[in-house]
Amino acid sequence: MTSVTYNEETAKQAERLFNSMQADFGGTELLAPLQYLKNNPPANDRSRQIFILTDGEVSNTNEVIELCHSMSSTTRIFTFGLGHSPSRSLVKGLARATNGHFVFIPPGEKVDTYVGSQLRRALKPSIVNARLEWHGLSSSIAQSPDMIPPLYANDRVLIYNMFDSDEFDQRTVQVNFRVRCKTISSTTFVLHDIHHKGDTIRRLAAKAMIQQLQHMRQNDVTM
Repeated sequence: MTSVTYNEETAKQAERLFNSMQADFGGTELLAPLQYLKNNPPANDRSRQIFILTDGEVSNTNEVIELCHSMSSTTRIFTFGLGHSPSRSLVKGLARATNGHFVFIPPGEKVDTYVGSQLRRALKPSIVNARLEWHGLSSSIAQSPDMIPPLYANDRVLIYNMFDSDEFDQRTVQVNFRVRCKTISSTTFVLHDIHHKGDTIRRLAAKAMIQQLQHMRQNDVTM
């Protein structure tokens, strides 16, 4: 299956395909189609938006979420929980693992508003293949996430960097945000001693890096 240009004719083709589908298999199976997406990533410098609608649950929620997290550098998933009993852990987990968004649509509610809000989020342009450059400090020994995910307007992304020295007091630091070979943004600031501020940030950084290693290990096991 390949991408096509959106126009009136392709929209009608998609509608005909949708109308021919029947969701009457008595269960929810997500791992196989998601594995297909994993094995067929988008073209370079492109990001991909996926919509998943579910009214039930799966027996392998953690495995499905881990698989989706492994392709979060290229793919965002927008989930819709439908009806009385969608799996909240599945609907939320898929979206959160890929920096997407989730909505729950109660029984009897019109879906137009919910679909419109998800479409507006998905159609926002993104920045891909971004990286941070630090100048004025010793070399960074670790960053989490090691690959910055696609960036979208009004979304927040936390990036932790660890350095092989903690002598930060009164250091003037310049941080460049670059995409490909072009500097998009640059800021300069003076660091102050952080020893008296406790270990909260260090612990958050360590947690993020441990989670990243766990996801990498899980991905190696499932490949």
